[in-house]
Amino acid sequence: MAKRFDGRRVLIAGAAGALGSAAARAFAGEGASLFAADHDGAALEALAAELQFDAGRHAVTDVTDDKSVAACVAAAEVALGGIDILVNASGIAGPAGMMIDCALEDWDRLFAVNVRGTFLMCKHTIPAIRRAGGGAVVNYASSAGLAGDDSLGPYAATKGAVVLMTRSLALNHAPEGIRVNCVCPGSIDSPMLETCFDREAAHGGERDAIRARYLAGHPIGRFGLPREVAAAVLFLASDDAAFLAGVALPVDGAALA
Repeated sequence: MAKRFDGRRVLIAGAAGALGSAAARAFAGEGASLFAADHDGAALEALAAELQFDAGRHAVTDVTDDKSVAACVAAAEVALGGIDILVNASGIAGPAGMMIDCALEDWDRLFAVNVRGTFLMCKHTIPAIRRAGGGAVVNYASSAGLAGDDSLGPYAATKGAVVLMTRSLALNHAPEGIRVNCVCPGSIDSPMLETCFDREAAHGGERDAIRARYLAGHPIGRFGLPREVAAAVLFLASDDAAFLAGVALPVDGAALA
């Protein structure tokens, strides 16, 4: 039986993280050919072994560095014979606290990874998708990028930038048959979420109370799962979403409803 992504060639940045690896597993299960990129070489090797990537189909990549990204995309295009889909799952959460208390180096690092990294991956990969005859880009934003956040304001600012970057790219490239969308996850059960709890607790809060506050913000009554975000990513990348471009899709258990 044919699978949804048979014959599709997918480049995933941030592929070794909790959300990126969930997307990699989902695409692989649906028949896609994958090229995985991440800054964490050991985690990338583990993912490659799990999914049985060929040796030339993953690359340690610094998404903040133009030359590193260009080399990654060039390697992916050669290894896969072209690129049809880009998934930008790279991202960091940054410090907790009042926005104006954010150290400048933390601010710059957040924007380097979350915004510059997404931009560079799009800048270098969209021409490859154009050469392939069209396709799709799915960026990872956040529900915080749609509504703001009182304790993770700098992170929210970066994800708001990703949302508007996505919409602008959609306007640029929809006429070429390249659809650009983003997912906006709420609180997802992952190491990043646990880090958020830890960082807020370091400012004097009680960790269990912080967790309960996050949970109460999701009317569905639980945190999301990485595979649930992956399901949304695969939908946006698929032909089922052929008329969707410029969409910022919340995956947040009604948190923004």
